Amino acid sequence: MWDGKYCYIMYPLLSKGTLLDFLIKANSKNIILPMVLQKYLVKQVTLALLHMHHVDEMAHGDIKGDNIMFTDDNRLVLIDFGFSERVTTVVSDFTGTPAYNGPEINEGAGYSLALADLHALGVTIFTILFQCFPFGKEIYSAESLRKRHNKMPEIIK
Repeated sequence: MWDGKYCYIMYPLLSKGTLLDFLIKANSKNIILPMVLQKYLVKQVTLALLHMHHVDEMAHGDIKGDNIMFTDDNRLVLIDFGFSERVTTVVSDFTGTPAYNGPEINEGAGYSLALADLHALGVTIFTILFQCFPFGKEIYSAESLRKRHNKMPEIIK
């Protein structure tokens, strides 16, 4: 929405929490996600990014479990477009979240934000399938579990 001075992005209320919250909740209850649910989540995230890259011609710049939220009918939506740029943009600034970033981001040279999205998508898919981060990073710690109090989707309650 444009008011003549500012541009606003409006979302419906997304009260069911993030994908990362969902995975943390499943892990805290020792629940392994069924393959049909894993496929659904992977498809939802992949289609959202595909739409963003090819239809909107925008790169997100910070794909991660905390930037993917559940709607009331358990669809996934991307949020937080603070790092978004055109898909053709080459950036040299550090963007994104370290656990999801590819090695090129830490090298300080220019990199494609759209390709960085694909690496972050791969990490996100890995976290959905294996309920942990790749490269030995834990998806949750006792401290992060204590900090998270979001309402979770009905699927795992």
